[in-house]
Order: sequence, then C-alpha cells, then structure tokens
Amino acid sequence: VIQVGDNHNACRIRGDNNRNYSLRVPHNGCGTRHVVSSGSFFNTLFIRYHPSLEMEGDQLKSIVCKFGTGSVYVG
Repeated sequence: VIQVGDNHNACRIRGDNNRNYSLRVPHNGCGTRHVVSSGSFFNTLFIRYHPSLEMEGDQLKSIVCKFGTGSVYVG
C-alpha cells in the first residue's frame, strides 16, 4: 500500500506485484501542506508492505515541492 496524507481512497494505491506505480499527489488535498512564505508544498508518503499492519521495512518519505515565482514589481 502506498499512501499520502489522509486515509482516503483517492490518496492511496494498493500494489498488485507490478514494478512501477504512479500516485498523483494534489497540491490542495491528501494532507498536502502549503507554506506561502517559502512557496513550498509538503506531504508524507507511506510505503507499507501489509495493508493493515506495521511491518519491518515499511517506509516514510517526505515529499517537498519548492518553486519560486520570481520578482514581481507593481507600480
């Protein structure tokens, strides 16, 4: 099971022995936090090897998306 943030079906996928998976992490859902001052988005990715038990080898990964908007001059 791979999950980000909230315990909601849209925020997780369940493995089926494939080698590659894709999970879309929205910037406004699934527990994503936005820090306006730095222009960054943060979330935590949980990789579990059993759907309901914590097991040795389970992993937590922090996801950080940083971007700059450049300078804006008004006047």
